[in-house]
Amino acid sequence: MGWSEQELAARARRAYEVGRLRSAAPILVYLAPVVALALVGGNAELAWTVGVGAALGVFAVGLLFRGGALGRAVRPGLMAGVIPLVAPLVLRATGHCCMAGACSPLCLPVCTSAGLVAGIMVGLRAASENDGRRSFTLSASVIAALMGALGCMGMGLGAVGGMAVALALGSAPLAVMGLRLRRE
Repeated sequence: MGWSEQELAARARRAYEVGRLRSAAPILVYLAPVVALALVGGNAELAWTVGVGAALGVFAVGLLFRGGALGRAVRPGLMAGVIPLVAPLVLRATGHCCMAGACSPLCLPVCTSAGLVAGIMVGLRAASENDGRRSFTLSASVIAALMGALGCMGMGLGAVGGMAVALALGSAPLAVMGLRLRRE
């Protein structure tokens, strides 16, 4: 007994989607050590770190699965997110930040500055996008913010918020400027 055209189309679609998921899932191999680094290097609670790491993994796989500008945004977002991930961990390793319940005045500025650098990185990369620049900028910014939150959340919600706002302020103008330059 043969399959109808509808059954064949449904099976082909399922096979296509499984293939896209299989090609997107390996990013999780790279994200697991990032979450482990955040757990080892930060004072953040286990549940928050695992939750943000899981959100980062689901979002990254989802964007890669979707493809297009959204999929292209994942790797630049992760690369930009390394800055706010590592900066507070380095600061903490030097003994200058959030030790034994006391926070140094450097915590918030370091996370905010790292977020600004990450935003500039995202904005510069987004400026070169021809199609889907807004989607790219937003997706890369969310990926970078989630990655950065893994490092900054041990410094408190203010540090995470400062990092996220600075990231948005750093990325949006450069992406818009890139759009204007292309129109001229």
